[in-house]
Amino acid sequence: MRENLIKDAAKPTFTSGSLEDYAPEKTQALTDVEPEKIIRIAREFASSERALAVCGGSAGALGKDGQSSFLAINYLNILRGTINKPGGVLLSSYPHFDLIKKVLSNLPVSAPESSSDSVDSKESYVDLSFPKPYAAMFIHQMNPVFSDPRTIDTLKPIPFIVKFGSFMDETAQFADIILPDQTYLDSWNLGAIPLTEKKMAVTVTQPIEKSDVDSRQAADVVLSLAREFDPSARSFDSAEDIVRKVVASTLNPNAVGKAGVKQGVDEGEKDE
Repeated sequence: MRENLIKDAAKPTFTSGSLEDYAPEKTQALTDVEPEKIIRIAREFASSERALAVCGGSAGALGKDGQSSFLAINYLNILRGTINKPGGVLLSSYPHFDLIKKVLSNLPVSAPESSSDSVDSKESYVDLSFPKPYAAMFIHQMNPVFSDPRTIDTLKPIPFIVKFGSFMDETAQFADIILPDQTYLDSWNLGAIPLTEKKMAVTVTQPIEKSDVDSRQAADVVLSLAREFDPSARSFDSAEDIVRKVVASTLNPNAVGKAGVKQGVDEGEKDE
């Protein structure tokens, strides 16, 4: 922007202060990258026919600056005008495909008690970069202490930590209870990945071997805990039950109840 490499470039709205504060000469002490190198890359990015800035990995998952880093990197694609263009960032207009939503709507569950302290259902992750008065924490498929050692200061005040894992790691050392989790080779799982604007790939994982150790899939443990807290809220028997009912609902949208679920699974097995 300083050299007007991109015509009519708009200043980003997520930054504070002047853009001059982010000049390569002023950020060298923080990034340890020579200003000449940043300037060269900027010129190449601006003149490239199909420029693409990629962000991802653990850099944005943890830490107070993770989201800001993602915004800054994605802003380069907006600045370059490569959104929804060949060689650029392709955004899917297909709405979020919730595999389990319909199945849950057909299951009898007890109505939760209203509370002013309830967690916002839109919160999809826990930000470990800021201390909060957690009474307990369950950690699954994450090793935040390894990804960002600063989270140690957040974990230490938590009185009760449960870690699901298939092996010992840095975070498990801070756990009060370590529950042996099953690997993908002996677990049930499913997922949905958008392929194109109107096509979705649904993946199903099922055990290919029986675990020879005393371990349980994390989902089965959570379901067992839910039944202990409120037996009337029982909705699934196991992780396998979740997968089978969701698959049945996906293959047979009109399947309702156990009869419909069984029918859908049978049809799916026939297709295989």
